Amino acid sequence: CLIMPTSTDTPAASLMSSAMSMTPSLSSEISWRLRMTTNTQASHDEYLGLIQTIRYHNELYYNQDNPEITDAEYDRLTQRLKAIEAEHPEWVSSDSPTQRVGGSAVASNLEKTQHRVKLLSLNDVFDFDSIKAWHNGIGNPETVVEEKIDGLTCALTYIDGKLTLAATRGDGVIGEICTQQAMQVTGIPHELNLLPAGVADHNTLVVRVEVYQPVKEFERVNTELEAMGKKTFANPRNCAAGSLRAKEKKPCFLSSGRI
Repeated sequence: CLIMPTSTDTPAASLMSSAMSMTPSLSSEISWRLRMTTNTQASHDEYLGLIQTIRYHNELYYNQDNPEITDAEYDRLTQRLKAIEAEHPEWVSSDSPTQRVGGSAVASNLEKTQHRVKLLSLNDVFDFDSIKAWHNGIGNPETVVEEKIDGLTCALTYIDGKLTLAATRGDGVIGEICTQQAMQVTGIPHELNLLPAGVADHNTLVVRVEVYQPVKEFERVNTELEAMGKKTFANPRNCAAGSLRAKEKKPCFLSSGRI
């Protein structure tokens, strides 16, 4: 997976009430109809329905940590939306899912903080020609390619070498403070050996990381939750995300989180 930053100047807004009230059956029906029309000319009604469907699934995935469809199905929806917007740029509005980060910090009960630098989302590509087009478009620089682990983005702020703040991506501008939870994650150091800066705002370093859950640990956690009669997690990403965004300590953080 090639990691490519996108640009957006608009923070993610609250989910539309119509999308919030959409039932799973209605969502699935819209998704099915959209898949049936992938290779046909788009209508404006289809475009608006697709926006509503993606918002619904963004809410489940990013804010409720309870996805209803697979990543492949979600990718098909977003690729269809991008194709329609490329065909009809006059339809694109600032509230389209393509113009914003999928998550939101609004729905959470955690304290909020504004990021020093926007935490933007990643573009998806599905063929080598798209990668070459992107690479040519930025001047063919030397490029680092790495696997993309599906976890939760977190911004770590170190001041004078000490971890003073950890926050989720949220909507890319406002995130949820999760410092205590992040300190339980294996691989996140509480202190770094930074030289004094000698400036008024001290020596500040912000590190963007991805918190994820190894599959074996995810299976262990779900086994424990099931034994206690509690709801299990849908996948490792949701296990990590649910734990990082929880006010109380959850089983996932018994030395099982990673960055």
